[in-house]
Amino acid sequence: MREQLAEKQQVLKTIRPTTAKMRKDQHEIKLLENKLETALTKYNDLQAQNKVLRGEIDVWRKQLRNQTRVNKGYVREIHNTVEKIK
Repeated sequence: MREQLAEKQQVLKTIRPTTAKMRKDQHEIKLLENKLETALTKYNDLQAQNKVLRGEIDVWRKQLRNQTRVNKGYVREIHNTVEKIK
């Protein structure tokens, strides 16, 4: 019985990591979780900035369309005025 117990304890020692290794692994996990959290925060900030910038670009495109439409109207008016003068 004692031999079997000793064998099983030996097997458990090889299977189960030591406390120091477990602590080291837990520490590494904590560091990686913190790194992930920092990266996610940065990613979310960039996503928010991109959303704001996309909104500004949309506003500028709308202004450009309006200005183009106004300019076409002015060109038409100038052309009509020149034709009347001729």
